[in-house]
Amino acid sequence: MPLDHVALRFSRNSEADEAASVYGGVRYRSKRHAQWAVFFDALVCRTGECVSAAIGFMSAEQAADVLSAVQRGEASIYSGVADMQREMSKKEPFLMSAERQQWMLDHLSEMPTSANVSPVLVGAEQVTKPVEYIACTQTIMVPMHARAKELGWNVHEFEGDHAVMVGDPERTVELLESLI
Repeated sequence: MPLDHVALRFSRNSEADEAASVYGGVRYRSKRHAQWAVFFDALVCRTGECVSAAIGFMSAEQAADVLSAVQRGEASIYSGVADMQREMSKKEPFLMSAERQQWMLDHLSEMPTSANVSPVLVGAEQVTKPVEYIACTQTIMVPMHARAKELGWNVHEFEGDHAVMVGDPERTVELLESLI
Protein backbone atom coordinates (compact mmCIF):
# COMPACT_ATOMS: atom_id res chain seq x y z
CA MET A 1 0.00 0.00 0.00
CA PRO A 2 1.51 3.37 -0.94
CA LEU A 3 2.37 5.73 1.90
CA ASP A 4 -0.14 8.31 0.69
CA HIS A 5 -2.97 5.94 1.65
CA VAL A 6 -1.66 4.40 4.86
CA ALA A 7 -2.77 5.42 8.34
CA LEU A 8 0.36 6.37 10.21
CA ARG A 9 0.63 6.35 13.99
CA PHE A 10 2.58 8.93 15.99
CA SER A 11 4.58 7.10 18.61
CA ARG A 12 7.96 6.49 20.13
CA ASN A 13 10.74 5.06 18.00
CA SER A 14 11.93 2.18 20.15
CA GLU A 15 14.40 1.09 17.48
CA ALA A 16 16.74 3.97 18.22
CA ASP A 17 18.38 5.66 21.17
CA GLU A 18 16.18 8.70 20.67
CA ALA A 19 12.45 9.06 20.91
CA ALA A 20 10.98 10.29 17.65
CA SER A 21 7.73 10.06 15.84
CA VAL A 22 7.06 7.18 13.51
CA TYR A 23 5.13 9.63 11.36
CA GLY A 24 8.04 12.03 11.17
CA GLY A 25 10.50 9.24 10.48
CA VAL A 26 8.40 7.81 7.68
CA ARG A 27 7.61 11.23 6.30
CA TYR A 28 11.24 12.27 6.10
CA ARG A 29 12.50 8.94 4.75
CA SER A 30 9.85 8.36 2.12
CA LYS A 31 10.01 9.61 -1.43
CA ARG A 32 6.30 10.29 -1.36
CA HIS A 33 4.71 11.97 1.60
CA ALA A 34 1.52 10.86 3.28
CA GLN A 35 -1.55 12.91 2.42
CA TRP A 36 -3.07 12.48 5.90
CA ALA A 37 -2.53 10.56 9.11
CA VAL A 38 -4.51 8.79 11.78
CA PHE A 39 -3.10 9.04 15.30
CA PHE A 40 -4.75 6.38 17.45
CA ASP A 41 -4.92 7.46 21.11
CA ALA A 42 -1.35 8.52 20.62
CA LEU A 43 1.28 10.66 22.22
CA VAL A 44 1.33 14.25 21.02
CA CYS A 45 4.84 15.30 21.97
CA ARG A 46 6.35 18.61 20.98
CA THR A 47 9.78 18.86 19.40
CA GLY A 48 12.39 18.57 22.15
CA GLU A 49 9.93 17.16 24.69
CA CYS A 50 10.26 13.63 26.03
CA VAL A 51 7.42 11.16 26.50
CA SER A 52 7.77 11.00 30.30
CA ALA A 53 7.49 14.77 30.63
CA ALA A 54 4.60 15.00 28.16
CA ILE A 55 2.59 12.46 30.14
CA GLY A 56 3.59 14.06 33.45
CA PHE A 57 5.58 11.16 34.88
CA MET A 58 8.66 13.31 35.48
CA SER A 59 10.10 16.71 34.68
CA ALA A 60 12.29 17.33 31.64
CA GLU A 61 15.26 17.72 34.01
CA GLN A 62 14.57 14.37 35.67
CA ALA A 63 14.23 12.72 32.25
CA ALA A 64 17.58 14.19 31.18
CA ASP A 65 19.18 12.77 34.33
CA VAL A 66 17.70 9.33 33.65
CA LEU A 67 18.85 9.43 30.02
CA SER A 68 22.34 10.37 31.13
CA ALA A 69 22.37 7.48 33.61
CA VAL A 70 21.24 5.05 30.89
CA GLN A 71 23.98 6.30 28.58
CA ARG A 72 26.58 5.81 31.33
CA GLY A 73 25.30 2.29 32.00
CA GLU A 74 24.07 3.24 35.46
CA ALA A 75 20.35 2.73 34.80
CA SER A 76 18.38 -0.04 33.15
CA ILE A 77 17.97 0.14 29.41
CA TYR A 78 14.45 -1.24 29.91
CA SER A 79 11.68 0.92 31.34
CA GLY A 80 9.58 -1.73 33.06
CA VAL A 81 6.41 -0.53 31.29
CA ALA A 82 5.37 -4.06 30.25
CA ASP A 83 5.55 -5.30 33.84
CA MET A 84 3.69 -2.19 35.06
CA GLN A 85 0.91 -2.92 32.54
CA ARG A 86 0.69 -6.52 33.72
CA GLU A 87 0.42 -5.44 37.37
CA MET A 88 -2.11 -2.70 36.63
CA SER A 89 -4.33 -5.16 34.75
CA LYS A 90 -4.71 -7.23 37.92
CA LYS A 91 -6.43 -4.29 39.64
CA GLU A 92 -8.17 -2.83 36.60
CA PRO A 93 -8.52 -5.26 33.70
CA PHE A 94 -8.43 -4.01 30.13
CA LEU A 95 -11.78 -3.75 28.35
CA MET A 96 -11.62 -7.12 26.62
CA SER A 97 -12.14 -10.79 27.35
CA ALA A 98 -9.81 -12.36 29.91
CA GLU A 99 -8.36 -14.63 27.20
CA ARG A 100 -7.62 -11.74 24.86
CA GLN A 101 -6.10 -9.73 27.70
CA GLN A 102 -3.85 -12.63 28.67
CA TRP A 103 -2.70 -13.01 25.06
CA MET A 104 -1.89 -9.28 24.89
CA LEU A 105 -0.03 -9.29 28.21
CA ASP A 106 1.93 -12.38 27.16
CA HIS A 107 3.03 -10.58 23.99
CA LEU A 108 3.93 -7.17 25.42
CA SER A 109 7.50 -6.26 24.62
CA GLU A 110 9.64 -4.13 26.86
CA MET A 111 9.99 -0.46 26.04
CA PRO A 112 13.51 0.96 26.13
CA THR A 113 14.01 3.56 28.84
CA SER A 114 15.57 5.90 26.30
CA ALA A 115 12.29 5.94 24.35
CA ASN A 116 10.64 7.54 27.38
CA VAL A 117 13.30 10.06 28.33
CA SER A 118 14.90 11.18 25.05
CA PRO A 119 13.75 14.42 23.45
CA VAL A 120 11.46 13.91 20.45
CA LEU A 121 13.17 15.02 17.25
CA VAL A 122 10.04 15.58 15.15
CA GLY A 123 7.21 16.95 17.24
CA ALA A 124 3.50 16.96 16.57
CA GLU A 125 3.56 20.66 15.76
CA GLN A 126 5.61 19.82 12.65
CA VAL A 127 2.86 17.65 11.16
CA THR A 128 1.49 19.66 8.26
CA LYS A 129 -0.94 17.13 6.80
CA PRO A 130 -4.52 16.64 7.96
CA VAL A 131 -4.78 14.45 11.05
CA GLU A 132 -7.63 12.33 12.35
CA TYR A 133 -6.93 11.75 16.05
CA ILE A 134 -8.74 8.89 17.76
CA ALA A 135 -9.23 9.75 21.44
CA CYS A 136 -10.05 6.70 23.56
CA THR A 137 -12.19 7.54 26.58
CA GLN A 138 -10.48 5.43 29.26
CA THR A 139 -6.78 6.00 28.89
CA ILE A 140 -3.72 7.68 30.31
CA MET A 141 -3.52 9.61 27.03
CA VAL A 142 -6.38 11.99 27.92
CA PRO A 143 -3.99 15.00 28.25
CA MET A 144 -2.80 14.25 24.70
CA HIS A 145 -6.36 14.61 23.40
CA ALA A 146 -6.36 18.29 24.39
CA ARG A 147 -3.06 18.79 22.61
CA ALA A 148 -4.50 17.24 19.45
CA LYS A 149 -7.42 19.70 19.61
CA GLU A 150 -5.03 22.62 20.17
CA LEU A 151 -3.20 21.63 16.98
CA GLY A 152 -6.47 21.78 15.06
CA TRP A 153 -6.62 18.07 14.40
CA ASN A 154 -9.97 16.35 13.90
CA VAL A 155 -10.51 14.56 17.21
CA HIS A 156 -12.87 11.59 17.31
CA GLU A 157 -13.90 10.26 20.73
CA PHE A 158 -13.86 6.48 20.81
CA GLU A 159 -15.29 4.50 23.72
CA GLY A 160 -12.62 2.17 25.04
CA ASP A 161 -9.20 1.94 26.61
CA HIS A 162 -5.75 2.34 25.11
CA ALA A 163 -5.73 -1.33 24.06
CA VAL A 164 -9.00 -1.17 22.12
CA MET A 165 -7.25 -2.26 18.91
CA VAL A 166 -6.64 -5.61 20.60
CA GLY A 167 -9.80 -5.66 22.71
CA ASP A 168 -12.24 -4.75 19.95
CA PRO A 169 -10.50 -4.98 16.57
CA GLU A 170 -13.75 -5.18 14.61
CA ARG A 171 -15.03 -1.85 15.94
CA THR A 172 -11.58 -0.34 15.49
CA VAL A 173 -11.53 -1.37 11.82
CA GLU A 174 -15.02 0.05 11.32
CA LEU A 175 -13.89 3.39 12.70
CA LEU A 176 -10.73 3.47 10.59
CA GLU A 177 -12.66 2.55 7.45
CA SER A 178 -15.12 5.37 8.14
CA LEU A 179 -12.22 7.84 8.04
CA ILE A 180 -10.90 6.72 4.67
